Amino acid sequence: MNEPALVIALVLAGVTSAVACSSKTSDSAAAPIVTPRPDSGTCTSACCELPVPGTTCAVDAGTTCTYAVTCAEGLVLSRTTSCESGVWQSVNDCPAPGGEDARGCPGSQPASGTPCALDGGAGGNCGYSKTCDAKVCDGGDCVPVRTSAQANCINGTWQTTPLGPC
Repeated sequence: MNEPALVIALVLAGVTSAVACSSKTSDSAAAPIVTPRPDSGTCTSACCELPVPGTTCAVDAGTTCTYAVTCAEGLVLSRTTSCESGVWQSVNDCPAPGGEDARGCPGSQPASGTPCALDGGAGGNCGYSKTCDAKVCDGGDCVPVRTSAQANCINGTWQTTPLGPC
């Protein structure tokens, strides 16, 4: 792999690994593509474990956690969970297969030129990512190569940059 491609791959891996942690809210990346936390073993808030909807929580009711997720069909979104009655509840999560998220972004990247009704929507655009079989290794630490692209609904038509080849 040439050096610019290596840098791009590492930057994309780093972007999906950004983490922040606090006692009531948190931003970080994970699930279903799980990236090891750089602060593993040192983070002490309820959000360190990146709570999954439907699992047990033992924190103050109303505690929320927010972190980036790449959904099964490729949509990248900010998942939010809230601890209610001892169970993590989804406030914003991946859409069902073939569905759209709360912003109106399709679960899988739409084809350029196809009709849409989002027209900027809540987030302005929809992001997509896929993990390739290839890996980039540096001193024995290997991370998968990921590609990413955007889709924007402009004047009723999707304007997309297709996810690149792996």
